[in-house]
Amino acid sequence: RMVAVCGSQAVDNGDDDGDVDLFLITEPGRLWLVQSLTMVLRRFGRLLGIDICPNYLLTTGALGIEERSLYAAREAAQAVPLWGLSAYARFLEANRWIEGFLPQLSTEGRPIPEPRPRHRLTALAERLLAGRAGDLADRAVHRALLVYYRWRLKRHGWRRQQIERAYRRDRQVVITGGYAAAVARRFVDRGTALLDGLLSADELRAVFFGLA
Repeated sequence: RMVAVCGSQAVDNGDDDGDVDLFLITEPGRLWLVQSLTMVLRRFGRLLGIDICPNYLLTTGALGIEERSLYAAREAAQAVPLWGLSAYARFLEANRWIEGFLPQLSTEGRPIPEPRPRHRLTALAERLLAGRAGDLADRAVHRALLVYYRWRLKRHGWRRQQIERAYRRDRQVVITGGYAAAVARRFVDRGTALLDGLLSADELRAVFFGLA
């Protein structure tokens, strides 16, 4: 229902050899089918020298972001939709808390993608995967990929609970939390230096995570 560019490429701050981070919104019960297709697309992209990274996926039934912080607010606000403006508008409405971190948030002046008619193959695929058949296929893909992620990520020290929380039926997020921890540390260090001790490190962390 939505494809958006996020991360450094969304703000014209990416390297020539950097990856293209994607934020996707799908129908409920179709997230893992979409994820499996993007994995195939990623492999084709690498053959062309393009590193596509679908690192954040939500369904229209679970649009709320659970990890609330200045970092998460900025990442969400700077996303540039390529397709699916109505889904993006619903996403922003479901995450009004972002305005608490970014009170001057505005979507004015952003590039607006031109509406495109659905391709016949897209319509055919949606009909074939509609109903129970699609639900069963999505559930099977989710289970298979979850087994794969447990095996792959357990070697890097991630616990089963962390893996299952990052790869749920209705959302897939970066298990490491992206650059949130590093940005939080930099925010505290810079804030401490600029404010000359006016706020403590704990108070600055509270501001960053919306606890103040």
